[in-house]
Amino acid sequence: MRTRNFNHVRYFAQYGITNWINLRTKATASDTISQKQVVKHEVRFYNIGLNIGVGVDYDLGHGNGLTGGVVYSDGFSDTTTKSKQKNNTSLNIFRLRVGYVF
Repeated sequence: MRTRNFNHVRYFAQYGITNWINLRTKATASDTISQKQVVKHEVRFYNIGLNIGVGVDYDLGHGNGLTGGVVYSDGFSDTTTKSKQKNNTSLNIFRLRVGYVF
């Protein structure tokens, strides 16, 4: 969703589904045994979540512009493969989005 152009500025909101694919996973714990240990088998290969964000676009003219915003992503499912444990680990991400559009 995006507003009309107000003095070269447009505001937008976004929502939708995000997909995460696990390419490489490492973990660090406070004990000395598991420093940067590969834990790929304990983390699921695929996860899905919801994106919600807001931002602003500034038109520089000639099809160029600056864009920026904040996006919050919330994972739907447990990211760990240890289903016998009672804890639920999900991905919750807050990110800053900045870019140049050409």
